[in-house]
Amino acid sequence: MRDDYNSGMGDWIMLYVLCSHAFNNQGRFSFSGNKFNMPFGWVKAYISDAQRDNIRRMKAKFDGRDVECLNLSFEQIDYSRFGNGDFVYFDPPYYGSLGVYNEKRKISADGKTNGWTLEQEAALYAIADELDSRGVRFALSNNLKYSNPLLEDFCKKYNTIHVDGKYSNVSYHKSDRAEDDEVLVMNYESVSNKTLF
Repeated sequence: MRDDYNSGMGDWIMLYVLCSHAFNNQGRFSFSGNKFNMPFGWVKAYISDAQRDNIRRMKAKFDGRDVECLNLSFEQIDYSRFGNGDFVYFDPPYYGSLGVYNEKRKISADGKTNGWTLEQEAALYAIADELDSRGVRFALSNNLKYSNPLLEDFCKKYNTIHVDGKYSNVSYHKSDRAEDDEVLVMNYESVSNKTLF
């Protein structure tokens, strides 16, 4: 299935199935060729009842709505197409973390750094501010455990919910043992402190 997905035959459903059966239910892509390369997860390689319930709840929320999922860098999206009543969700890398996207800062063929930079962090927050100024709702997830004054300032401007990030379903050993302080930053008030809507 991974070979089929990487050869261009896949869609988002195939990607979801791959991630659900991968190590710790994660997705990872190679630097060269952008190929899905997460290994099979022998311990938790299945779609759980909780995942099924989450998919059903998400489908119920999305039924009858014009929903579009984009697989693009945030820098490639035309945000002018979003208006009042639209919703944009951002899930950026955690600046300063030990994530794969930050620990190996490779230089690509076009001379760009492969890693989440402070400049990208600032650009993302500027886009969110601009969306807010036009009445577009957004939510952004991140983690305050890493030293990031930009994120701290951004959180002060918007409704910020601290999320339980204990992840009992993850079976690997983190090299960074500091307590997570995951946040969901929104420019609107949610119906409850546990959901986006």
